[in-house]
Amino acid sequence: MLSAETTQFIRDLAAHNDRDWFKANEARHKQHYKLAGEAFGETLAAQLGDALGADLVPRNFRIFRDVRFSKDKTPYNPHLRIGIGKPEGPSDHPFMMVGLQPDSLVIGAGRMAFEKSTLEDYRVRVDGPDGADLAAMLGNLEASGGRIGKPDLKRVPAPYDKDHERADLLRYKGLTVWRDFEDHSLAYDDEGPANIAQRLLEFRPVYDWLAELTSAGG
Repeated sequence: MLSAETTQFIRDLAAHNDRDWFKANEARHKQHYKLAGEAFGETLAAQLGDALGADLVPRNFRIFRDVRFSKDKTPYNPHLRIGIGKPEGPSDHPFMMVGLQPDSLVIGAGRMAFEKSTLEDYRVRVDGPDGADLAAMLGNLEASGGRIGKPDLKRVPAPYDKDHERADLLRYKGLTVWRDFEDHSLAYDDEGPANIAQRLLEFRPVYDWLAELTSAGG
């Protein structure tokens, strides 16, 4: 499972992001990052699946960066990121997400980008009564310390009026909600997956809203 050693490895990697350092610390990477992250993800997926009544699987993102088109040539991602989602179904079904970073623990839910047909359905729903429900959910999350991902568009898309009462929501092309913690230890040890599952389930109203959207039309 994740531990203080996982966080220390990530912090050390951020300070020494080169292949020589990584090669000298391959054993730490395998034990405290790779295997620990896989165990955490599998347990978290099972616990969230039980709570949501769904078959969910983890996806642990690669530590190796794709630097082909980036000015930043550092070879490794100095963080651990795990997505929990359905193994099958709509391609843009929402995910639950966990990120262990050098100075913070981040959890989230949603979808970074909708498929074209889902985006159209999203805008129709935001324009109607379901949009008012979503706005209320997001307002409650922000009031309790959560944050909403930034809108993708500068302007409200046609054919919606620029003064629409939910203009901000119409400017999204995907929707995510997040909560940040300074205390990494919430994710540590055998209790870590249950601690994170409990907090991720606070996003369930938004997650369910998006899941219904993609199941119905995406």
